[in-house]
Amino acid sequence: LARAQRRAARVHLEIETGMHRTGFPPEDLAGLLKWTATCTDALQLMGICTHLAGAESMANAFRVQEQKERYRDALRLADASGQDTGLRHVACSAGVLNEPD
Repeated sequence: LARAQRRAARVHLEIETGMHRTGFPPEDLAGLLKWTATCTDALQLMGICTHLAGAESMANAFRVQEQKERYRDALRLADASGQDTGLRHVACSAGVLNEPD
């Protein structure tokens, strides 16, 4: 579709860290980064994101920390690729309040 329009689609890669609804498994990230690097006429990588599951409950603090570590691991892999991955962001209203980092 983007190629037909002669412009790159601006995309964010969502990494699955624990929500189990959307996002790519972290183990697929290296391949996705290689693929996006070969499609620059059709894709512009604007960011890498995740969504924290269960952050609304302090009882899930350990689970949230595990998700944050999975996301950090993915970011380290992205950094090692040398590709500009753009904005890094985490979605979850409760996470913003309970996990300021």
